[in-house]
Amino acid sequence: MKWKKIIHVTDIFEYLLAICLVLNSRSIWQHSYLTASRNRNILFLVTTISLLACIWKNGVIKTKRFSKGFFILIFFILYAGIYTIFRRFNLSGFVKLIIIVSLMIFYYHTRVDDYRYPSLCEKFTNVMSVVALISLIIWATGSLFHLYPTNCSIIHTWSGDGKTRTANGYFNIQYIVQTASLPFTNIVIDRNTSFFTEGATASYNFAIALLFETMLNKNKRKSIMFFLSAAIVSTLSYTGYIILGFCALYLLLTSKFRDKAIKILKYISIPIAFLVISFLIYKLLLAKKNLSSSLSFAIRMDDFLAGFKCWRSNPIFGYGYMNDNKIKPFMSPFRAYNQGFSNSLMSILANGGVYIFILYLYPVIKAIVNSVKYKDINLLYFTITFLVMFIFTTESYQWISILIFIYIANVYGNDSAKKIMA
Repeated sequence: MKWKKIIHVTDIFEYLLAICLVLNSRSIWQHSYLTASRNRNILFLVTTISLLACIWKNGVIKTKRFSKGFFILIFFILYAGIYTIFRRFNLSGFVKLIIIVSLMIFYYHTRVDDYRYPSLCEKFTNVMSVVALISLIIWATGSLFHLYPTNCSIIHTWSGDGKTRTANGYFNIQYIVQTASLPFTNIVIDRNTSFFTEGATASYNFAIALLFETMLNKNKRKSIMFFLSAAIVSTLSYTGYIILGFCALYLLLTSKFRDKAIKILKYISIPIAFLVISFLIYKLLLAKKNLSSSLSFAIRMDDFLAGFKCWRSNPIFGYGYMNDNKIKPFMSPFRAYNQGFSNSLMSILANGGVYIFILYLYPVIKAIVNSVKYKDINLLYFTITFLVMFIFTTESYQWISILIFIYIANVYGNDSAKKIMA
């Protein structure tokens, strides 16, 4: 009986769902040259079953909230369905996305934990914390100090030139995908990419877990925050460093101290911290001579320009779900060696036009309005920080990103809802 109380059936399925969210977020197995299609189909099936199981085990359906969720669900299916009439590129992939998002909406509105910190977010954080710890150990002992050789490899299709790549790794759970120079030096080391396709993607997932733990969880766990922060540093991703800066400022702004001297020190340290972080961001953006091509500021900026030009040529419905090849002709010649796209905002506009972009814009507007209405600085800070990270990483249609958009749009279920933020 005690075991049943500790591990509820719903917890098992939610952990399984959290693992699926992690694997969907650009894990290298989803881009395997030999098994990508099979891996994606298996992941879709397991995720669908996990969501249905979580919905079923939630059991209690609160009429008022369920009715609202059901209306949103029907609206989304009809809205997305209309899009398929005009754009049929990668239709099967888009239909699978519609199914997953529909189940996510249904799951969210049948949750028992109401307006509290969603249990799925906590489980995602726990999973990523384990990934962070394991990846740091293997990265330090294997990639940095070479205490043991690589013992596995995988052929993947994640590249900027359309060619396949072979990545060596350790124990079939971690791979060496990229190298980069340490900031402000010429020392080149392997980036900690864990089992993700690149350092920026690994950093994105570590950072999401850190945002959940730092800004949503009332009972913040310092050890988890430390491991996630260390993992972000080891990815050598300047976007990750920016997020670390945001989290540091957030903790400074929201921390409460009784001692007057410490309070004074806090108010003095906030502008200093802001200036230091701004300087580091500025240096990281301009130090492209010391960084690998994957971290090039010039390429990041060209992503905005190329995406905008592509969207402008087909502004209403775009060119179709995940049809990023249409963006490549608009890219600058200097980046012919690296045509990988790393901008979710422009990817959504180029793929889906204004029609699909509205689905992303509405939750953001609603979150900002609610944060002002309920004077919820935490919701505002979380939304802005997530958007900065989302825009500069290719995570347009990853399930964890979509779950966050669903979350920020529904933090306040009704006018009498109380704050759920820490």
